[in-house]
Amino acid sequence: MLKPLPEILEYFLSDCLEGNKNYTTKRMFSGYGVFFRGKIFAIYAMERLYFKVWEQNKQDFIDAGSRIFSYQKQGKEAHISYYTLPEELLENKTELQIWIEKALDY
Repeated sequence: MLKPLPEILEYFLSDCLEGNKNYTTKRMFSGYGVFFRGKIFAIYAMERLYFKVWEQNKQDFIDAGSRIFSYQKQGKEAHISYYTLPEELLENKTELQIWIEKALDY
């Protein structure tokens, strides 16, 4: 039996992305990767949704007060280039799509 998706991830896929089948998920480590046509742009981990960040969109996340994905590795804090998605974007599909496109542009 497949484990159901976490509630926020299910909401993101079915409501925010309107069930578009071009968006998929895959179990990864202790969370999920979120893909558009096979290209990862987001992860769900530690009960949060994170978007891929790189130099062209990093400032958007910083300005929105987002936090970088961090975890403990050998007793030290480590980071990867994903930042929390500002929650207000879940209610604005037009703006959300812009942020998705920027996260995919790597």
